[in-house]
Amino acid sequence: MVESKVRNKILLVQAPPWGSYAPPLGIAYLVTFLKSHGFGSEIYDLNMDIFLNSPKEIKEKWDTQDFEFWASGKAVDNLYCKMECLADKILSFDAGIVGFSATFASAPFLNKLLSILRKKADDDGLTIVIGGGGASYKEGRSLFKKDLIDYFVIGEGEYPLLCLLKDAQSGNIALSDSNCVVWKDDPVDHAACLKAARPDLINIDDIPFPTFGEFDIEAYTQGDLIPLISSRGCIRRCAFCCDSPLKKPYRVRNPENVAGEMKCHAQRYNRKRFEFCDLLINGNLEFLDKLCARLIDMDLGMAWGGQATVRKDMDSFLLKKIKKAGCGGLTFGIESFSDKVLKLTSKEVTVQDAKDTLVKVKESGMLVEINLIVGFPGETEEDVDETIDFIRQNSALIDKVNSLNICTIGPGMYIYDHLEEYNIDKSMIHDWYAWFTKDMSNTIQVRTERHKKMLSVFSELNLIPIWQNVKK
Repeated sequence: MVESKVRNKILLVQAPPWGSYAPPLGIAYLVTFLKSHGFGSEIYDLNMDIFLNSPKEIKEKWDTQDFEFWASGKAVDNLYCKMECLADKILSFDAGIVGFSATFASAPFLNKLLSILRKKADDDGLTIVIGGGGASYKEGRSLFKKDLIDYFVIGEGEYPLLCLLKDAQSGNIALSDSNCVVWKDDPVDHAACLKAARPDLINIDDIPFPTFGEFDIEAYTQGDLIPLISSRGCIRRCAFCCDSPLKKPYRVRNPENVAGEMKCHAQRYNRKRFEFCDLLINGNLEFLDKLCARLIDMDLGMAWGGQATVRKDMDSFLLKKIKKAGCGGLTFGIESFSDKVLKLTSKEVTVQDAKDTLVKVKESGMLVEINLIVGFPGETEEDVDETIDFIRQNSALIDKVNSLNICTIGPGMYIYDHLEEYNIDKSMIHDWYAWFTKDMSNTIQVRTERHKKMLSVFSELNLIPIWQNVKK
């Protein structure tokens, strides 16, 4: 049996697979928030530890194009010999609560690691928590061995984790805060699900800036980059998105607060390149205008970028101000240059709206990146050709194709909850990737061929997508 743990101390662990370019932002904000409430909190970036100690051929598996390495369980075979050491390191932090930030692809790896962790901890009362995207929906939670897990944290983690730590400090066995909703997916489950009753229980402006002092920021592959977030949620309700429903309502921080965070990091680490990890940076144009004005006034030479949505009310004056404030480029989730497909996906914009926006962004001096989806239900070959024709005719407006992904269907998406609208029977969804329409007009084979067709054109134009989700 390991030595007794500090019950009201938490260790936040980033599970693989996750990015290797910068510190994981979710647990970075969480650890400073929990510390500000007086609780012992530490971080272990397990994802980066494994990455740094892996041979070149395994490091390549962090490429999101090969995420099947993790989701299929192959990672367990490659890393099994290290599992004992990883469990020992986690236990060496002497934390009574260990919280893992995980995706659904983390499940096979964590199932093996947690079984070892439980055996080593014996009956020492170790509390294991899973949060992140992997815990968000029941279907994702079903991939984890629930007898090894005490709690799943659903959605924003600040309030539920604070409740857990307060109860651990007071010696309560069950959660006693009525603002924290508790349930089980199945009455026989050992693992309970926790979620804040309301999103306004924590004011996002009250969450302290992450210090990143818990990370070796020099170890990340883009060591000069600092991630941050200025908002939570999204103003759009795209039919293929599982993030927007989970993170509603849309909220923005005070622009002075965001500018202060950027200044703090610039002075502490002498780093002036920032990535906004918001679902979209331009959800509130008044906020964006004020943030840019503040950054211009500070004149610290910062460079930044983020994701944006097409907006007809984002005029040239604001875009030039964004550029002057240090924004080098914006990534637009346009998904298709077919008006029919845009309507099917509930994008609330037209191809002309998209073109007008790209023209204005380019005229402002910023780079343009786009995201595209192939094979949305209802898409035809003619729609694909419309997108290809637009790209050919307007390639000068596009600097990069950030992603060219085959359409997936999964929990949390509007399309998943309204399959009949899209001519899909639930029995025809074999996994997030392999689904079929009732008339078989849209199959994985059809989508793969359309992807190849578009990829061939992008190759000709030297616009090779950075990310693709095509199974190898």
